[in-house]
This record gives sequence, C-alpha cells and structure tokens, in this order.
Amino acid sequence: MTYISWTDNKCPRCKTLIDRHLGGRDAVGLRIGVPYVTCRKCQLRMSTGSKEWSDFTHQERRNYLFPTVDKIIVLAGVAITLLAGSFQLGSFIFILIGLLVYSVVPLSKLLAIRSSEKRARSSQAEGK
Repeated sequence: MTYISWTDNKCPRCKTLIDRHLGGRDAVGLRIGVPYVTCRKCQLRMSTGSKEWSDFTHQERRNYLFPTVDKIIVLAGVAITLLAGSFQLGSFIFILIGLLVYSVVPLSKLLAIRSSEKRARSSQAEGK
C-alpha cells in the first residue's frame, strides 16, 4: 500500500535541507531514487534508503509493482461489491471509480521507474 506525504531529507550532521518532495513510500519499504546524496554544506555522503530500478532484484521489482496489500484491497473491494447483491450498473460504476482512483498508484510507480532509467542512461553516458 502506498501513501503520499511531504518528505524532508536533512543532513544528520549540519541539519541542512537536502531535499523536499511530495512522494510516496511503500509498505514493503522499496523506493526508487538516487541511493546516495552529498550535503552541499558539510560534504557528508549519506544513504537515501532508495535504489535505482536497475539495482532491484526480480523479486523486488515484482513486489514494488504488485504489493500484496494492494492486491488484497482491490480484490476485497470487488468481492464485497459482488457479494452485496446482484451485479448491476451501480456495482459496475462503484468498481470502475475505485479502479480509476487506484490507477494513480501504478502510474506514479511507472513514472518513478522511467526517471530511474533516465538517470542510469545519463550516468552511463557520462562514464564513457
């Protein structure tokens, strides 16, 4: 399951603001992003807790794209709707609205993967 919040990353040594962004964090703890940053003020190199997409294992990729909690919530919503009565137009609209709202989560993950792949390509080009 993913939730969205403001994230402030500060240097543990000098408390300088490193990064502030609106983003999510998955319950499984997998985040896509730059693994290390360097403080502009004191030059401390620190881990961000993130990994680039190319560094994810096959299992981590699957868990990032299809977390178990998300699957349970979607399937439970469909099951409750179907068990509540006959499958009518109202049920269909309810499921459709739920899927449209939920679609924000996988779309944000796909954008994060795309950004990670761009960073990987640019760092390979700089290394040549």
